[in-house]
Parts: sequence; structure tokens; C-alpha cells
Amino acid sequence: MTSRSGTAWFVSAATAVLIAATAADAGEKIVIGTVNLPATGPLYIAQDKGYFAAQDLDVEVRFFESAQAIATAVVSGDIQFGATSLTAGFWSLADKGGLKVIAGMLADRKDYHAGNAFVVSNDAYAAGVTTPAKLGGKVFAVTTIGSSLHYGALRVAETLGVDPATIQIRPMQQWSAALAAVKTGKVDATQAAAATARGMEAAGEVKIIGWQGDYIPFQIAAIFTSAALIKKDRGLVERFIKGYAKGIDFYTEAFLKGIESGAPQYGPETDEAIAIIHKRLLKDDPDFANKIKASVTYYHPKGAMDVDNILSQVAFFKANDLVAKSIDPGKLIDGSFVPPLPQQPSQRNPG
Repeated sequence: MTSRSGTAWFVSAATAVLIAATAADAGEKIVIGTVNLPATGPLYIAQDKGYFAAQDLDVEVRFFESAQAIATAVVSGDIQFGATSLTAGFWSLADKGGLKVIAGMLADRKDYHAGNAFVVSNDAYAAGVTTPAKLGGKVFAVTTIGSSLHYGALRVAETLGVDPATIQIRPMQQWSAALAAVKTGKVDATQAAAATARGMEAAGEVKIIGWQGDYIPFQIAAIFTSAALIKKDRGLVERFIKGYAKGIDFYTEAFLKGIESGAPQYGPETDEAIAIIHKRLLKDDPDFANKIKASVTYYHPKGAMDVDNILSQVAFFKANDLVAKSIDPGKLIDGSFVPPLPQQPSQRNPG
């Protein structure tokens, strides 16, 4: 961090703290639940830079261990909003508990190699598994059946002409266990977040054979709340999304400029965003700045969400008997709080 950018960050951060402190006394208290990851950066930015406070909201970001726990907390009323992946378990709970998906979070997009990568063991790579099109007959580790890893693996395979039924899915419960199984050769493949995948490949532990977003668009995670809250206080939900959208704007300016060309354009906003995220993650890691940069993910502008892909995910879960056939995802999505999704680049089929 240069002295000039460091000074600019200090002044800006101090101003944001003063704004937040002044508004917090009068702000309406709400809680959003999420998993503590660098990809959650827009929420942290909106919180620390006073974007929520400017909407007369005093927002607490509360950390949970799983997507299911977050959804359960929203259903029970313990928290007002959730921000997490859209698993099969989420949709089952949303259908029973009256949840509504209202905005997008991180997503995979063509040429933005900041999402999930397909990684294989060194032995599998040596045996010819050099693209996801070669996953037929192989053992693929996921966290749980119905997880985003499960959906992503089989949808990409299907897109590339691989019969999903030929891929042996092995649930490992934890992502770290799935990665360890690939590293040791106990399974052939899994997916890894960008920073993890690159780090493991650099260490000679795995090989990257493709990026999920190059094959399928994927709305990995979303913001949701209860239908009851929307009905009771729509204005509060609108104010929350306005603050969140400004967090996405700053995150995009800080990290995503030029990333699709492989030449990110970093500036003073990057230093400031890294400092905000570092308050919550990688506190004792001297290489925190580079790791945060390597962990950023794509967000659609202003929290727009890929509704078509969300519907595709639910259709996949239904086809694989992971959710009830009676679930109507259209009734569980409220797209009125964010702008429509911009035109997306076509996906490629490298085979």
C-alpha cells in the first residue's frame, strides 16, 4: 500500500466510521447471516463504509457454519436476512418456511476465473483427465448431496456431453475433506475456490482442468428474507438492498476491473476494501492482501440475480429427487428489489 493510497484510505475509513457511528444511534437494528469468506466482501464494505447507515440501518453481520443454519435462523426470526448458497436443503426449507430470494450474491461467469475451478489429482491428470469432459467414470468429491458442488459438477458434465450418471459422486461433508481426498488421490476430482485451487496447483498437489463459469452460468449464492418481513415492512427490505448494492459497486471497482482479461486494475479502492475484509479474515496471515485478491468472486451489478440459472438449479434438484416435485421456485423468488440481469456472454464448449 503506497503512502498516498494509505492516507486516502485512512481518511475515507475514518469518515465512514463517523457516519456509521452517528447513524447507528437512530438506525433500525437488523441482522444478516452469512459464512465468513472474502467473497462476502460487499456486505462488509456496506457495513464499514456507512452505506447501510445512510439507509438508517444498523446492520450486524453474523457468521454461521452452514447455509442450512442461516436459512433456519431467518425462518425462526432470529435474523432478518440470509446470504448463502442455494442448496437443495435451502429450497426445501424455503418452501416450508416462507423464504424469498431477493438479490444475487457471488456468481460464476465466463472468463472471470474468480469462482470455482475443477481440480483433479495428479494421478487422474496423468491418466488423461485433463478437462471436465473426461470426468465420466471418475469419482468426484462433493460436500453433501444437493450442494452447489454437486449441482455444478453434473451440470457442467451434462453440458459437455458426459452422462451425469457415469460420474461417481462421493459426499465428504466438508469441503476441506473433499480437497484432501483429491490431494491424496483417494478420489479423482472436486471443485475448489479460485485461491485454493491456484495455491494447491502451485504446490504441486492438484491440477486445474477448467473453470465452472466458462461452461455454465451459475448463481452460486443469494440474499433472502422472509415473505412475512416483505409484507410487513417492504421499505426496510428496499433500504437494505440499496445499501448492499452500493457495497457491490465499491467491491466491483476495487477488485473486478480488468479481471476477465487476466490483468486486474487495482487502485486506492482495492487497498481500502482489503483492509475492510482483513478486519474479519486472515488476521494473522502476512500474505493476506494477495490471498484476498485471489479470493474475490464476480457479482452481477446492483445485486441482480440470474433467475434462469436459479430455476435450472431447482429443476436439477427435482430431477435427482433432492427436493419435492411440488416446490415452485417462481413463488420463492421476488425479483422486484434488484434490476434485471444484464446480457451475459455465451458459454463456451471446449469439449
